[in-house]
Amino acid sequence: MQNKYTKLLIIILAVAIIVPQVALAAWWNPFSWNWGWVNRVFHFQQAEQKQEQQQNQNNCKKESEQCGYSFGKKIGDCCEGFECKAEESNLPDASAKCVKKSENIVGEDWTKYSQDELMAMYNEDWKNQPMFFKDRRGNYLIIDMGTAPYPRGLLIFDLNSKKEVLNDRYSIPLDITDATVKYWMPTKEKVTAQNCPESAGWYENGLGAELETHISFDLKTLEKNDLGEQHRCRATQ
Repeated sequence: MQNKYTKLLIIILAVAIIVPQVALAAWWNPFSWNWGWVNRVFHFQQAEQKQEQQQNQNNCKKESEQCGYSFGKKIGDCCEGFECKAEESNLPDASAKCVKKSENIVGEDWTKYSQDELMAMYNEDWKNQPMFFKDRRGNYLIIDMGTAPYPRGLLIFDLNSKKEVLNDRYSIPLDITDATVKYWMPTKEKVTAQNCPESAGWYENGLGAELETHISFDLKTLEKNDLGEQHRCRATQ
């Protein structure tokens, strides 16, 4: 009888000791925890970040919009691909505007290089190639390509980025300023007696004819635009 009570007492003690230990082990086991609250917090933070990013995109300043500071208060950030720059170095920040980053690449003083040195920056073997120096405006090197009669190749090379920004065909006159390069470019429009009355005489003398349109290439925006003028007719060989 005494042995029976002893066994019962041992069982009770064992249960009293083991059960709390098992419960404690489960509590310290991360895999048994409920992580749902962490996921909710994480997703909430993500949603807030996305909302903030979207708000910043909607409020960012685009090309030619004012940026910088006004009376110590920030006006706004430029959109991606633009940067805030004052029109003149002596103007306050409030007079600055957002401009394309490609317009403000800081490069070397290209005036210290000769024409031959500039051409070699585009192609080291340029003297053995059908290419000729035409002009340099800022960091843009303007090159005539070919030896045949016009139209010939017109190439504009950015000395800062070492990339071509224009590769086209052109006919004279070639009008180059600090802001634009204007030239006549061949079109695919069919030549007729109506749009090119002189063509009949050219054909009789073994020449060809083509119509050209007047083009302006902007050295600031790097955009090519048709000036919308009447097409001109030109004899070709």
